[in-house]
Amino acid sequence: MRWLALVLVLVSIAIYYLPDFVGPSGGMANVASGSLPRVASLKSPGPADSGVGPGAPADESEMSCARLGWIETAERARSLVDSQPLAEEAGFRIEEVERELAPLHWVLIPPQPEAVALSQFRDIQRQG
Repeated sequence: MRWLALVLVLVSIAIYYLPDFVGPSGGMANVASGSLPRVASLKSPGPADSGVGPGAPADESEMSCARLGWIETAERARSLVDSQPLAEEAGFRIEEVERELAPLHWVLIPPQPEAVALSQFRDIQRQG
């Protein structure tokens, strides 16, 4: 049993130190070169001919729209936007949109046998 433990320890040590003696594989050497790429050598994933450069003003850039909800008033929304650091440069526009929600009614069915409760539930559904 001691010999088996000794062999396993030696194999484990050999596997641990083997890459140092053999050297990294060709694929691994290309991937892990030990240095990070420079920012100038990185390419942008976007299209090159979009016409909008990095220093383009906000007027020439593509417009986008986002809708936030559950803000009580337009004044509260303006105060939230004004507290943001680059709000003026971004050109935010606040529009108040009201939409009517469907009425929500709760119906409590008292505890009763399952068949009776289900029939009462179906009756309420039919009534609307």
